[in-house]
Amino acid sequence: MRTSILFFLWIVVCVLGQAQSSGSVGGGSEKCLCKGKLLNTSRHKPIQFEPVVYPKTIFCMKIEIIVTLKAGMQRCLDPNSWHGRRIISRFIHGNQGQTKKQRRAKTNKRRRQKQKTRSSHV
Repeated sequence: MRTSILFFLWIVVCVLGQAQSSGSVGGGSEKCLCKGKLLNTSRHKPIQFEPVVYPKTIFCMKIEIIVTLKAGMQRCLDPNSWHGRRIISRFIHGNQGQTKKQRRAKTNKRRRQKQKTRSSHV
C-alpha cells in the first residue's frame, strides 16, 4: 500500500512538472489576446483611450498592450517597439498623477534652482 501511494505521488509530481514547463495546466496552448500582426507604432493612428497593459500570466507568457484607436478599433501594440516600451515604463513606474504641463513646470523649476546655485558660487 505504501509503494502504491508513493507511485501515485511520483506520477502527480511528474504531471505537474510537465504542466508547469509547458506554461499552463491544460497543455501548451496559450490564451493570449494579441495574435498575429502587432503595431510597431501608433504615432500615425491617434489613440482614443489609455492603453491597457496585460502583464505575463500563466495563460500567456508575454506582455500585451492593447490600444483603442479613434476609429473605435482595438489593436495590439508591439511591447518591444519604442512606443510600447514607453507605455510599459509608464505602467510600471506610474505617471505620479501629473500631467505633461505639471512635469514640465517641475523640470523648469529644477533648472532654475540649478542656475541659481551656479551663479551664487561664482
